[in-house]
Order: sequence, then structure tokens, then C-alpha cells
Amino acid sequence: MSALQARRDLDRNWRTYDSPSVVAHYLALGGLQPPEDAILDLLRPLLPGMRMLDIGVGTGRTTPHFQALVREYTAIDYSPKMIEACKRRFPHIQGVFRVGDARAMTEFSTAAFDLVLFRFNGIDVVSHEDRMRELREIGRVLSPGGSLVFSSHNIRSLKLMYQVGLSGGPKTVAKHLVRAAGVRLRNGLTPATGRYARIYDGAHRFRLRQYYATPEEQLRQLTDAGFADARIFSLEGQPVDRAMLPSVTDSWLYYLCIA
Repeated sequence: MSALQARRDLDRNWRTYDSPSVVAHYLALGGLQPPEDAILDLLRPLLPGMRMLDIGVGTGRTTPHFQALVREYTAIDYSPKMIEACKRRFPHIQGVFRVGDARAMTEFSTAAFDLVLFRFNGIDVVSHEDRMRELREIGRVLSPGGSLVFSSHNIRSLKLMYQVGLSGGPKTVAKHLVRAAGVRLRNGLTPATGRYARIYDGAHRFRLRQYYATPEEQLRQLTDAGFADARIFSLEGQPVDRAMLPSVTDSWLYYLCIA
């Protein structure tokens, strides 16, 4: 893919996240996902001493669950409208929400944070090259031994996306039909294979092109970026044994790893 095409894809994703309807969608979401809850419980004893960076904070879904528990809390998003929504939602929390880009966090010094959270597949909205740039930049701003928590789409879930579920009522079946047709129209008649691919998966009416990878590829990328001891969690919040990865078809997985 050319640099120009990658930039156009990124711009399309950026416009999607910065649109009022998508901001409203995320404002309606609440609570932590099961893997986020599981990882929060694991980290809870350490949080009071941690300086935390919440990347891709969106409208602040995770803010109430972490901000009061950590030593310092900073949150960034590359969508100005998302940050504006955070400031309106949490007027009592001053000076922590700012527009920022995970590919180049020059406003932060090396080893500035002990915990980085990049949830809800925010790492998946950029090209492969920018993804690796983000991982290296996160490694730079993390202190030695600091923790990175993030989620990413699983390419082995694509076969299920192409299937048409016939269970449920007429509205549910119609929804499955529309999505399966849209996935084929935007991405081809068969699911992508290989280590990674960028997919229009139906999110926000097929406006987002997102990165899907095998868990093994994701672990390789983490190793290449200097991270170690990665632990994987399913959408149910359960640890995933690496030997079981080839059979895991969760739409996305959570990773907890050490810088």
C-alpha cells in the first residue's frame, strides 16, 4: 500500500471518529468489558503508585474506573471532538484530557508512564507501519517494567463474520444478512487470510477500515517492539493459553505485556 493510500485510509478513520454521531455512540457506552475488569483486578494493588496514560480515551468510558485509583492520570485521543466530550463529561477533572497521536507522543518524555491503556482496538485504525510506530513510541514513554494493556482484532474471527446467522427473529437475521453482504462487497468474497489484513468489518456503517491479525502475529510484533511477558485474555475475561491460540475465534483479544 502506498503512503498516500495509507494516509487516505487514516483520514477516513479519523473523520469517522470525529463525527458527532460516533461521538454520541461512545457517550452511550458505559462500564468495563470483562477482560478490562480482569486486568484491572490484576493491576489494582499496583495502581496507587502508577502514572497512567489512557490512549484513545474516546468519550472517557474507562476514566471513572482508573483516574481515581492511579497516582497520575493523563488521557489522549486523536479526535478533538472526543476530547471535547471528555471535558464536558468530567468538568471536575482538570488538565488531563488532550488531543494526541500515539504515533508521535513528543509531548511526553521517555519513561513518563508506568501504565499505558490503549483499549477498544484503538491500535487497529492505522496502517501496519504506523501500528509498529505506535508500539515503539509506547515503549519509549513507558518506564522499564511498565505495563501496556491493549486490545486488537483477531483475523480468525473473519470466517464467522462472513457467515449468515439464521437464529433469532427476523430483525436479527436481516442484520446478519446486511453485514455479511457488506463485508463481501467491501473486502471480497472470501475472508482474508495470512498474518494480518485491513478490513471493513461493518463498524459505524462500514466507515472504519480496521487491522486484523493472528494472535501469533501480534505477539511477534510485541517482541519486535521490545515488549515481554505478554498475557492474553478472551472477551469473557479468561486467560488464553498460547497453545490454544490457533482455535480462538473471539472478535478481539486483550493483551497485557511488560516494557
